Amino acid sequence: MFEPVKGHAVVYDGKNYHHNCFACENCKTSLEGTTFSTKNEKHYCGQCNTELFKANCHTCHLKIDGETVIFNSEGQTLKFHNECFTCAKCKTPLKGKSFVPKGDNVYHCTDCR
Repeated sequence: MFEPVKGHAVVYDGKNYHHNCFACENCKTSLEGTTFSTKNEKHYCGQCNTELFKANCHTCHLKIDGETVIFNSEGQTLKFHNECFTCAKCKTPLKGKSFVPKGDNVYHCTDCR
């Protein structure tokens, strides 16, 4: 059963919520006055959104929150932090540059190939 919202309410997307009901679907932290994401009409705080929905970097295996380098290798989509996608020899960032795959997670810039 739904209890009518009386007094203080949080309004989001034209809907009224009790203060304690407008919370992260995962950790139940209040979302009032915070930045949050909505997936399938469920709301998630920034931390839970990152933990649950962001990809892991193919190099360091940490969650990617921000710009991502994405490319396909042998039918597999690989994702990297910009700073993790570098030449294995000279450490030059490879985003937007030509590179040569040398093995699993090993890439060389065209100067080092």
